[in-house]
Amino acid sequence: MFTFRRLLILSVILFFGWISWTIPARASVPLNDQLEATETCEAFQSFRRRTNPGNIQLTPGQIYPVTAKNKDDATHYYLRIDDAEPTARWVSTSCGNLLGTPPVGDITSSNPAFHYFENPHLALAEIKRIIKPNGRAKMAQGDLALQRCRSR
Repeated sequence: MFTFRRLLILSVILFFGWISWTIPARASVPLNDQLEATETCEAFQSFRRRTNPGNIQLTPGQIYPVTAKNKDDATHYYLRIDDAEPTARWVSTSCGNLLGTPPVGDITSSNPAFHYFENPHLALAEIKRIIKPNGRAKMAQGDLALQRCRSR
């Protein structure tokens, strides 16, 4: 019985060791942003192995959607390149500049809370930033009176 228990424990340890060895690490930090390429860089399927099927490169001036970064203090961004196969690729952070979160909505609204904000103009700037072009922001009447702003 004692030998069987030792064998069972050893088998379980070996099994989980094998599993952890064969499954690749997928550690990344989610990010919803856009990268404007400033130089031609390779777009890797795996930046550690430096695999680049199709020899895909970023085109300077083109904007790519970014879905993640490899860690908080990132060295690489995970982005989507529609012309690549596979479309998800890693690029060095030095290849371009993040533009900020892309506009997400056609309309936004706010309750009368501006009188609570230390800098209400920053709140308005953030609302304008997240609205798609020609989107609208509607704010209820409060200390700043009824306001409408258009994203241009």
